[in-house]
Amino acid sequence: MSDLSAKKTIAIASLVAGKSKSQAAIDAGIAPRTLTRWLDDYEFKAELGRAETEILKNVFRKLSGISKKSLRELDKLLSAANQNPQITLQAIKLNLAEMRTYRELIDNSEKLEKLMEVYFEECDAEKDEKNGGKKYKKGGGSAVDELY
Repeated sequence: MSDLSAKKTIAIASLVAGKSKSQAAIDAGIAPRTLTRWLDDYEFKAELGRAETEILKNVFRKLSGISKKSLRELDKLLSAANQNPQITLQAIKLNLAEMRTYRELIDNSEKLEKLMEVYFEECDAEKDEKNGGKKYKKGGGSAVDELY
């Protein structure tokens, strides 16, 4: 993670672990309103997005390992004299389709993260011109604002 405070790091860890906002606030030792405010801050949202992307990558790595084992077992089954090749083929197709789905999720998460960074950099540049350098937080009803 970047140079976030310990409380923000704990809040992010709780959120990516699937805990509620209320529980994440308790874990971080902050008021729920503070967490709500942090969730409106693009730097916090970006770090939360990076943490979520990392989890997806870890899931993909595990699935890759499982898939390799599955493919080895499927190869053994396919080679067995009494195995129905149609069943094995269906299993292989299903496995490969799932791998493709997870890969697409990771790719899309990474693309979204990059788009968010560009968007917020542009917002910061616009704020610098108009307001003397104030950071963009939330507003304007952008779809990106609603991501977290």
